[in-house]
Amino acid sequence: MEEFVPDLIPHLPKSGGDGMEVLLTSDLKRELLTSLYSAYDETATHYVRACRAGCHDCCTRNVLCTTLEADLMVHYLETANRPDLIERVMDTLHERMHRPSITLNELAAYCLRRQEPPEPETVLPTAACPLLEDGICPVYDVRPFACRCLWSEEPCAVHGEARMNPTLVSLNGVFEQMIEHMDAGGLYGNLLDLLSLPAFRESKDAYGSSHPLQPTSHLLETKPNPGFLVPPLHRPTVIAALNRLRDREICGLSFREVLRQIR
Repeated sequence: MEEFVPDLIPHLPKSGGDGMEVLLTSDLKRELLTSLYSAYDETATHYVRACRAGCHDCCTRNVLCTTLEADLMVHYLETANRPDLIERVMDTLHERMHRPSITLNELAAYCLRRQEPPEPETVLPTAACPLLEDGICPVYDVRPFACRCLWSEEPCAVHGEARMNPTLVSLNGVFEQMIEHMDAGGLYGNLLDLLSLPAFRESKDAYGSSHPLQPTSHLLETKPNPGFLVPPLHRPTVIAALNRLRDREICGLSFREVLRQIR
């Protein structure tokens, strides 16, 4: 598949449209992420979706995300005064869960070089996410993108997996790659590992600083976007969604201008 890189992520100097530097604080990064979430929802809502409140067959402990997404969740839990949910996560870390060997942008780079990526884990545990409460997600509003984009056309229980529109799958990959690109200096891995990472949680107020978080045996360094992988048939939909995202305003700047500051 050929490389496809829309103009949203240009290789330009890290400056806003007026040449001024943007201070990438934790709050600004959260606004950037929530703006991306909103832009995605605006597109995805036009697709058939069987998911309903209380449907949680897909809610396992195998969710992969970035520290950017985990930061938004930790901030939400602090505001809601729910430290008990983090404690519940800590209690499950000894149990088996999916942990990636490469990030999504690393996988894309392998594909663009036409090289075989490392073999992923083939048999995954399917235990329920420890955050669930009576089948309901208490962090639904700030759930990671991997949960947000699981837009199944039929209940997952019917086939034991989600059945998704192929165009939406391509769009999901693009948005996931963008989130990793946005999380410069961050980590990628299992959501439960990220929520329980002491170094991350203790330094969350300085998360927008230029100091990178240190990878661990389970958490990988995030990588810049090497190029999107989108079949030609799906490109009009992807380009339209990215164009809507590009001009969204964040703190007086466009999404694209803030994005230029990150890498």
